[in-house]
Amino acid sequence: MTEGSQDQIFSAPNTIEAGRKSNFQNLLQLPLSGKDQLKTQIKKFNAKVRVFIHPYYSVNHSDNETKPSNITDSIDKIVRSTNMIPIIFFEENEFLEKTQERVRRLLGDSSKQIYFIETNSNTSNPKYDERAMRIALKKRAGRQ
Repeated sequence: MTEGSQDQIFSAPNTIEAGRKSNFQNLLQLPLSGKDQLKTQIKKFNAKVRVFIHPYYSVNHSDNETKPSNITDSIDKIVRSTNMIPIIFFEENEFLEKTQERVRRLLGDSSKQIYFIETNSNTSNPKYDERAMRIALKKRAGRQ
């Protein structure tokens, strides 16, 4: 599958903020340079990656956003830390912007990257365009 066809399958933009440098990058749509940077980072930390599935679930699915849980506090500390072990968030599509805003506040001027994979609501399954996926799979099968 080419990078171009992958862009059509996964619907979230590469960065949530249009026209601005973002610390929140779509893992499934990284350009080649971004993939190389992530590979280097993963090698540097002996293949360690931190993965969070719906990291702010308790905040996003609660009427009381002002009362963070111990889990939320812990995730915030990991995001804010100067440790550059790659972090990947699987986040529900309807909460991507809210989570991105939180990450931006936590990171401030840091160059640290948080990668995300957009998921469907209430599931960790990645969100994708079914029609585009079928077309890409047919193209791939034709090349083999």
